[in-house]
Amino acid sequence: MSSVVQLDENQTKALREKELEILHEIDRICKKHGIIYTLTYGSLLGAIRHKGFIPWDDDMDIAMTRDHYERFKQVCKKELSDRFFYQCNETDPEYFHLIDKIRLNGTIFREKVTADKKMHQGIYVDIFPFDSVPENKFRRKLQFLHFHLYRVGLMSKFLKNSERHGAKKILSYIVKVIYAPFSM
Repeated sequence: MSSVVQLDENQTKALREKELEILHEIDRICKKHGIIYTLTYGSLLGAIRHKGFIPWDDDMDIAMTRDHYERFKQVCKKELSDRFFYQCNETDPEYFHLIDKIRLNGTIFREKVTADKKMHQGIYVDIFPFDSVPENKFRRKLQFLHFHLYRVGLMSKFLKNSERHGAKKILSYIVKVIYAPFSM
């Protein structure tokens, strides 16, 4: 996810140092509790190909299997230093992503998609859960449909209809009505 403004070289360096602080806290907790995680997406590519960050990347991504993800979430309630904030839709009502984040308190790093939200906007590391996928083709399709329905419902609660046009705007209104009775 990219920031609202383009960062200069010094700002990018400072941002990455803060992201590494967050990663060190995550690593401390994971080592203490036997929780396994990995760098993923651009962060993994950057570590391998660039021996650090991808030059144009401005965030850090880690992933855990679902069971480790859920354990990490529980452990953070007691273990996470007060310098950090565990962001999910339970801890931050305006937060609407399907992944959690660890944010650094006392910092600001607004993303384009959430810049106008009244939520914690600190520098962060994304935490992705990796779920098992059934070997059976029908069950895989069912799992994807289930995920997609949750995703559409979640997005319907936060995306602005004013940013949509034509058929997408009409569909957006219909989806909002359908999902209105459901909570996060």
